Amino acid sequence: MVQPEERGNDQIGRMGGVVRRMDQLGRVVVPAEARRALGIRHGDLIETRLESGRVVIVKYEPVCAFCGGDEKLIELNDKCVCNDCVGALVEKTSRALIDDASARVYEELIHAGATPIR
Repeated sequence: MVQPEERGNDQIGRMGGVVRRMDQLGRVVVPAEARRALGIRHGDLIETRLESGRVVIVKYEPVCAFCGGDEKLIELNDKCVCNDCVGALVEKTSRALIDDASARVYEELIHAGATPIR
């Protein structure tokens, strides 16, 4: 285990990382140098995730779940979708509904004895 050296409120581990103490609420202060390097400022959202037994902290920058775009996003069920992809989904869904309705009407006409024209 790496033994930290005392340096004011921070402790510098022998491996070069900053060691911080977690408080009773599970909070840890991210060092200013790391915040600057990641472009994290007061009020920004951060994302935490587990990767290979480590907690990874990154600046949260939402992107569209479909195209990866980052403009005009809306959030739905913890996923972001851009305006263009919403439009494409609406168009595709509308077409599918129209095609489905047309197929049902066609089947009903055939069942009623109509003769298909090809």
